[in-house]
Amino acid sequence: MLVIDDKGQVVPNTDIPVKFKITGNGELEGTGSANPSEMESFRQPEHHTFRGKCLVILRPKGAVGNITLEASASGLISAKTVISTE
Repeated sequence: MLVIDDKGQVVPNTDIPVKFKITGNGELEGTGSANPSEMESFRQPEHHTFRGKCLVILRPKGAVGNITLEASASGLISAKTVISTE
């Protein structure tokens, strides 16, 4: 997850909570942001960005299919991607 401006540039001073929604053939394995002083849980579907970036790790749930990941944050346009587990 990247927080970008209207020119497509990462906004490096952004520290906002991002919510992740996973549907389909997958589940949340972890989240993170590389912030060395952060104390947030790595197993929650919400994480703060650090320098405009945030990470989510997904795990397929067995059978072949698709995982849909949606990221949303207050005041920003949501983003969605579909990952094939074939």
